[in-house]
Amino acid sequence: MALSVPLSRPTLRVGGGSAFFVRHHYAMKARTFTFAVFVIGVLVTSYLGWALHRSSLNVFADHWPRAWPYPDGWLTSWEHQMDIARPAPRGFLKLDGEWQRQWIYLYCWIGLSVVLSLGSFVWWIILRKRDRDA
Repeated sequence: MALSVPLSRPTLRVGGGSAFFVRHHYAMKARTFTFAVFVIGVLVTSYLGWALHRSSLNVFADHWPRAWPYPDGWLTSWEHQMDIARPAPRGFLKLDGEWQRQWIYLYCWIGLSVVLSLGSFVWWIILRKRDRDA
């Protein structure tokens, strides 16, 4: 019977091999992406926390500024940009800079990066459990 089928005739593949592979490949990519977002979020949170510590009054009075990798350079330039953007009203003297506003911004960015990294970690755990159950 095998000899009666011409060799040029295509054979049909039945089964779900490629669909299973695509689903598994997608799950691996999704897990890798969420874990990468988690790691990047932790690194960003750590660096911003360090920047907040470096701009605190205790460190600011003693050891300021230091060269890279310390965040002192960009913190100082950011404070100067904020100071120029918000000058003192005419006839008034501005006694302090924009450090407090910068601290508020840093706290907000730290909170946002914590939420992002925790959300991606929870998503990664959910994907891992779903792959184990499947």
